[in-house]
Amino acid sequence: MYPVNCGVELWRNRGVSEVSDHQKYLGLPSTIGRSKKEIFASILERVRAKIEGGQATTLSRAGKEVLIKVVLQAIPCYAMQCFKLPTTLCQELERIMANFWWGSTKEKRKPHWVAWRSKMGAWTFKAKYYPDCSFWDASLGSNPSFTWLDIAEARDYLRPGCIWTVDNGVDIWVWKDTWVHKDKVRKLVTPPPLGFENARVSILLDLERNCWDEDLINDLFLPCEAQLILDMPFPNTNLCDQVVWKHGSGRGFEVKSAYQ
Repeated sequence: MYPVNCGVELWRNRGVSEVSDHQKYLGLPSTIGRSKKEIFASILERVRAKIEGGQATTLSRAGKEVLIKVVLQAIPCYAMQCFKLPTTLCQELERIMANFWWGSTKEKRKPHWVAWRSKMGAWTFKAKYYPDCSFWDASLGSNPSFTWLDIAEARDYLRPGCIWTVDNGVDIWVWKDTWVHKDKVRKLVTPPPLGFENARVSILLDLERNCWDEDLINDLFLPCEAQLILDMPFPNTNLCDQVVWKHGSGRGFEVKSAYQ
């Protein structure tokens, strides 16, 4: 236990003075209380101030994009280098920027045409470059756009870190894809027998007995790899196969783990 006047003795011995309140240091709070929302409310105010000015309302679509990426997103990033901002604050920041981008105001709300999983752009690429195959098997095609060239190049960097989780096995190539994983992820070293070069994992599933086709697996693979496959849990064949990122804490792609 410290005496009540311990602070006073420290001030006297060290020759420092007591402050009435704790101001910000380099734009960041020097102390954090119980309510992080109140402490970081100034971030919301600064973001709102940038977009409520007269000039911001007259910006073109390109100008709005520059303002959001260069100015608005940089405001919370500075504080996020030291503090974990509350989830509600991040959601409010996202809402403010989305309203600004789509032109919503207090008087008039506008729809946010953002359904990212079903974006028209993704379906356009599929229709043009890989209508009859998966994204991972798509070729550049004839006269590809610069955007598709960049996506295809990035795919080559993603591929080594991606693995398949088996469900119905329809989308997974037995010998081309990485899908055998128990303790470690590995590609098969057993050479494909004649006639099975383009086989899918679905042929290894015995749907009548809800188990792996043990006889076929033992015939196709080396004993060590056959056992690895048989030790894998039998998948849910009512679901579609999924590609997951093997390096992250979750199963979604993480930029940090990709750089590492």
